[in-house]
Amino acid sequence: MSKTTPKIPAAPAPVPANGSPAKRVLALLLYLALSVHLVLAARVLVNQISSDVVLEVGDSFYMQTYVQYSRGQHNYYDADPHLLSGGYTPLAAEIFGLAIRVFGGDVRVVRGVAALFGIGLILLAAQSVFVLTRSRLLAFAAFCLGFSLEPKWFLEIGPNVIHVFFLMAAIRLLLTAPAERFKTATYLLGALFVFLSFWAKQTGLAYMPVYLFCVWFKDRKSAALSLLLMAGLTALGFWRYIHLPGSKFIYYVFQNANQPLIWERLADPIFFPLLFGRFCLLVALAGIGLVLCIDRFRRLLEPQFVFLGATCGIGLLTSLKYGSGMNQAWAFYVLLLVNALYFGHRLAAQGTLAPGVLQGLLAVQACCLFQPLGALLINREDEARFAWLRQVLTTPGKRTYYINQGYLTDIWKGDRNADVRYDCWRNGVYDRSVYPQRLREFVESDPFDIVVIDIPLEDGSFVLYERLNAAYDVKSEYPPATRFADRGSLRYKKIVFEKKQATAGPGARR
Repeated sequence: MSKTTPKIPAAPAPVPANGSPAKRVLALLLYLALSVHLVLAARVLVNQISSDVVLEVGDSFYMQTYVQYSRGQHNYYDADPHLLSGGYTPLAAEIFGLAIRVFGGDVRVVRGVAALFGIGLILLAAQSVFVLTRSRLLAFAAFCLGFSLEPKWFLEIGPNVIHVFFLMAAIRLLLTAPAERFKTATYLLGALFVFLSFWAKQTGLAYMPVYLFCVWFKDRKSAALSLLLMAGLTALGFWRYIHLPGSKFIYYVFQNANQPLIWERLADPIFFPLLFGRFCLLVALAGIGLVLCIDRFRRLLEPQFVFLGATCGIGLLTSLKYGSGMNQAWAFYVLLLVNALYFGHRLAAQGTLAPGVLQGLLAVQACCLFQPLGALLINREDEARFAWLRQVLTTPGKRTYYINQGYLTDIWKGDRNADVRYDCWRNGVYDRSVYPQRLREFVESDPFDIVVIDIPLEDGSFVLYERLNAAYDVKSEYPPATRFADRGSLRYKKIVFEKKQATAGPGARR
């Protein structure tokens, strides 16, 4: 037997503040603080999608992956010297690969597509706040503050924004009871969104049972059908990618992870300066609201609370993994914002918190989320360094390589080379014997005439460094950037190596 629950009741609107000059000034300050976040987001967006400069080695990794997908390839190969491999489920790569196929392999194309998903995600969060509160002010606050949860996060070209977008779309569907006629179809659409969230990033797999749990309390038939849909789509996706030529899909997606947990990150940066620093007022509103506004246990089973708890546990735990960062918890940050604004509304509606005080707290929180943007923005010096790098890598008659950024020589010269680094950390020790023999043979053949490396050195690239010492000479050095030298691999100090010329006669060296 199925059962339904009524639409989540919206809290009554807070009593509006009177028209005193002080309160009007406070409201004006709040709107001003919120609007500045939109201006800063627009500044970052224009800067990023108007330049083809690649600041981070991680961005080159993603771009090379997406270019492969645009050519009908994948990224689950067995240590191929010319094809990149990686461990994410493929949806983000499929979407960005399609964009590259249509519009070209420029990084600006991918940044633009990522921004569409990022802005859409923030709109979904703002709409969710409006559904829960019917407050345009709080929905506007969610939209503005959403851009500053993390710097530049809403146009990151990795899978995270797409992953959270589809998860938030499913949560948004759960927040209102659908019309009886389309009830099952609505829940199945939400199940599709959760599957797509998983198909963009593995952590979405954990949200599938969370979604089914929420739907079970609304309609058991829809929950059963949603389970069948998600299981069927997962099985079909697995079958397709397992059987692609040269694919080690299961290994890379589920077995290749070698990331011990770094528990020290709980204190720094997760608790401080993040949750009890930049997000302190959001945490306070959510925490106080859970204590004062939840009058019975069943209220905790509402979707926004269930997913808040799930994303908190899953997101913060995965943030502790070696090789991961705070972007693992973006779903949690978004839901923390949604729930904090919802509880702020509830506290004001029941008279526990004066509306003017709530506005003041939001203005302070808006100020807490401001961060310097200088290191994130591409500047003229970055453009000059990128132009120099292009000149080196396009040297006529030479085969060139920039350490673990084969994307650049691919788009500039058509030379397709994958990363030479390889994670050799196994069973708690660094084991060089794990380095793949096929990749070792390629690197030890000294295939490149010119190699550019960064200082500090890249992890896992020791075989190339050994060959540089044996078979290459230093040709030139390029100093680190004069600003933000530790923020982005393009700004690192660089050394250019050129292969030694063979000499004639006995004892000739290579």
